[in-house]
Amino acid sequence: MKSSEGDRTREGDRALWRRTAEVCEQCLGIDRAMAEKIAGRPAGRDVDEYLDPALWEHFVEARRDLVDFAVDSVAMLARRKAQDPADGRPTGAMSSGEALSEMAPTDPEQAEIEKRLLNSMTEMLALEERLTGYLTQNLEILRTTIDELSKNQVVFSQYARQTGRPEPGYLSSRA
Repeated sequence: MKSSEGDRTREGDRALWRRTAEVCEQCLGIDRAMAEKIAGRPAGRDVDEYLDPALWEHFVEARRDLVDFAVDSVAMLARRKAQDPADGRPTGAMSSGEALSEMAPTDPEQAEIEKRLLNSMTEMLALEERLTGYLTQNLEILRTTIDELSKNQVVFSQYARQTGRPEPGYLSSRA
């Protein structure tokens, strides 16, 4: 009876590994789509060159949810593996990274799932660097623009204080 319970647990773990790999691939798809949208977009001051902030918010929210699920799944599987004394290893807690590197696949399907998961995460990191670079560039331009607007506001405010109010009709279009 204990054996069938262990088999169900292993099958449940394998199903969770499959689902985690699928979620990572979905996350990777989102990263690829976003990287494709920014491809060839130079960081410039033209508003048409920027991506809609709502699109970035949706991207970040979706990606965060998927990554959180994947990390939680791997951590849970690592805890289960650490609690299983049948493999002969100490039962200390493992991080999700240690779980990926130390969990020896028991069958070809498990090895394939882990390989897909590792490849997805590796590519996600590379794409994340590109997306971060793009955002950093745009945020730097935004900061510069805000600094320039602040300087212009100070100059305008000083000018407005130094000059009196114009006469009514001074800027009339009839003149």
